[in-house]
Amino acid sequence: MQKIPFAALPNVAKFAIALVPFILWVMFAEFVIDRQGWDEFLPFYRYGELCPWDLGVLLVSGLIWWGAERRARVN
Repeated sequence: MQKIPFAALPNVAKFAIALVPFILWVMFAEFVIDRQGWDEFLPFYRYGELCPWDLGVLLVSGLIWWGAERRARVN
């Protein structure tokens, strides 16, 4: 079985791969941060709304996706 380079994947698969860390963050925020009351200790965290923490996770996953895409095109 051969490895499929990231650049050869369809865009839908690339988008799904980039979305997984954000979904994991949302689940962690819902099941741990919100239910345990940790939101009191996170500055700028908003319960049930888009907040800078969410944008940070989106930014990091976007940068990882961009790096993987760039690395695949170079190779």
